[in-house]
Amino acid sequence: MKSILEELYYGNIDPCTSGFKIDSDYGRALKKAYESEEKLLKLLDEPAKLIFKDFTDTQIDIAALASAEKFTMGFKLGTLLTIEIFTNSPN
Repeated sequence: MKSILEELYYGNIDPCTSGFKIDSDYGRALKKAYESEEKLLKLLDEPAKLIFKDFTDTQIDIAALASAEKFTMGFKLGTLLTIEIFTNSPN
């Protein structure tokens, strides 16, 4: 059995690809966003659609950067907690 670090290294663990339930709060919000986007696109002319696409692509990039930063911060916090647990003796 490979260690968790080996599994992570070989790409067998990918915390960013977890699924979600359609009837969850996240699923409902995603559906609402999709439906709103579809309605908006019907109202826009082609130049406005290109601007909107650029905007949404940038929002996706921002969300990905924020997600990576939060993941990194969470991992570091978890590591610091583990270090404290193993290095501090109970009072």
